[in-house]
Amino acid sequence: MAGKVHTRFILALLVAMVLIPSIGVGQELCDSATHSRKVRTSIPVDFRQSDTVIDPNYAGNTVALHNLDSIINEIKVHDDYHIVALELFGTVSPEGSAKVNRRISKGRVRALENYITKRIEVADSVIKHKEYIDWAEFRKVMLDNNSSYCDEVVKIIDTDYPRTKDWDGSIIDGRIIALRKLQGGWVWQQLIANEFKKLRSAGATIISQLPIPVEEDVVVITEEVKPESTIVIAAPEPIVTPEVKEEPKDDRFVPMVSIKFNAAAVPLMLLNAGFEVRLAKQWSLDMMGVYSPYNYFRSDRKVRLLAMQTEARYWWGETMHKGHFVGLHVPMGGFNLQMSDGYRYQDPNHMAWGVGVSYGYAMPMSKKRNWIVEFTLGVGYMNIKYDIYEGVHNGKYLRTETMNYFGPTRLGINIAYRFDIPRKSQKTKRLN
Repeated sequence: MAGKVHTRFILALLVAMVLIPSIGVGQELCDSATHSRKVRTSIPVDFRQSDTVIDPNYAGNTVALHNLDSIINEIKVHDDYHIVALELFGTVSPEGSAKVNRRISKGRVRALENYITKRIEVADSVIKHKEYIDWAEFRKVMLDNNSSYCDEVVKIIDTDYPRTKDWDGSIIDGRIIALRKLQGGWVWQQLIANEFKKLRSAGATIISQLPIPVEEDVVVITEEVKPESTIVIAAPEPIVTPEVKEEPKDDRFVPMVSIKFNAAAVPLMLLNAGFEVRLAKQWSLDMMGVYSPYNYFRSDRKVRLLAMQTEARYWWGETMHKGHFVGLHVPMGGFNLQMSDGYRYQDPNHMAWGVGVSYGYAMPMSKKRNWIVEFTLGVGYMNIKYDIYEGVHNGKYLRTETMNYFGPTRLGINIAYRFDIPRKSQKTKRLN
């Protein structure tokens, strides 16, 4: 008899272990009064640096958007579908200022919201937004990294730093300041080049309530899993942002212009001025002009010079703002020089020209980060053709010579003032 009781007890325990969890899930997901089921799907998409525009061909977006469209179409098959909630979240990499990061994060959320609401009807009241820097995902990325600085970065991520003020006075996570200072800024540049691109995402979680046929006994929950090529996003503490009434700009980059002069040319008494304009997210065009009408302390030592140097630059870090760059420059100019050797050298209506490559580094000098100092050095080739005259008034022409020069072609300690170019953006009604 005791054996039978023991057997029945084990059988009852096994039945309870199987049935009770099933009943719990059914009660949570099934509305027996309306015969409905909730379908929860989560689809993330990736963005390029500073972008708030969804590029279907970037990273894993082709698969992610295909999955999102499939889910939307599946929901729309039911005429009486009902979207219970649309939860949207946008993440940014931390290299920008706090103010810029918030704008970009909010812009990515809006871009994904617009993508969804153009394809399916969603009530404004069920749309929720979150914007943040995803420190949990950043930590995961670093743990999967074999770099020499991985442990130091993870230690900073795990440390509870107090919030502080950024260059522009906005409140910023103290971990960002610590990461910027790590190994004199070298690690920060490596993170910008290699790791931060994995943190630029936006995600949408759609919770929809769909009808269940009366004869159905089983409640089905579908969960979209993000492909390996995209980023799984955990939602940490959101950034509190003020309410805005304008749609963020969808520009692929922020246009900028800076005006500058070269302090290194001042000891040579060379008047100079230039400007730089941003052409794309990591490209800019720099132009510097030089003029000299002077005698160098003696009447027989004259420098008459008019030159221009144009350079295309590729930037790492923040374009025209902070970080390293390389350039390809084309110097050209006309001259009339008289030296102390008794001769005068003049271009024969044939400007000297050349081509060279340069390297430089820029950094902000003010809290608002609009005053910039940049250091640059370049080497290259120049073809110089000149006529030689006697070094007296109306001196006699002697001969013409040509020189092929290889060596330094650019030296700069440039002081620049940078400002953004405002663009008109169409105002739209806020959806949430």
